[in-house]
Amino acid sequence: MVTARPGANDVANAFATAVASKSLTMRQATCCAALFEFLGAVLVGARVSSTIKNGIVSASIFQNNAGLQLLGFVNAIFVSSIWLSIATKAGWPVSTTYSIVSAVAGVGIAIGGFDAPNWGWNGGSGLGAIFAGLVIAPCMAGGFGAVVYLLVKYVVLVRKNPTRWALLTGPFWFFVVTVVCTMAIIYKGSPQLNLDDMSPGKTAAAILLTGLVIAVLAAVFWLPFVHCKVIKKDYSESKAAGESSW
Repeated sequence: MVTARPGANDVANAFATAVASKSLTMRQATCCAALFEFLGAVLVGARVSSTIKNGIVSASIFQNNAGLQLLGFVNAIFVSSIWLSIATKAGWPVSTTYSIVSAVAGVGIAIGGFDAPNWGWNGGSGLGAIFAGLVIAPCMAGGFGAVVYLLVKYVVLVRKNPTRWALLTGPFWFFVVTVVCTMAIIYKGSPQLNLDDMSPGKTAAAILLTGLVIAVLAAVFWLPFVHCKVIKKDYSESKAAGESSW
């Protein structure tokens, strides 16, 4: 089964800003990437694999010939990896996902002709839907990015004591990120988990409660640690009773 998970190229999308802002060291980012890329493939990679396997070209074009199908997907992996290596070496912008999608479409054309790939929407898994993401995803990301930046700007940065407000709002951002990640796992997760079979009420409760638990843990453990390290400059010591640096 072919998967299109982020690799050496796309991992920068997740960790470049964290490393550049010195929130994470390169070693920490590498360890986190190894762990979370694996978890992402396991928890939410099945539906991506299904799209690659059945959404772009129909399995019927291989005429129940397992050898031909295996050869086709191995060829798609091979040529897409060559293209990714060339583009990375040259410093060109490149996408692992769209490279493997295009390679599979090319295999479909070679085997079944120009009409073999599903050029339309195909329930959200055809080439039309996939390449529409080239426009839809940046627009959505830009919109959410603007909203988040404005929230941070007016809630934190323009305040009289931005460090204090950054710490106080930290658990909220833990909540938001956890909610988004939990939604992705529920709606795009492995079908074997049966998470998308829950009722809407249970789904909403699971998402919100997961985010709330992480936010509470952040307030109890993360917030005091960062307060001591950033403001007190020493997480191993506590200030005298009654003294506050907030």
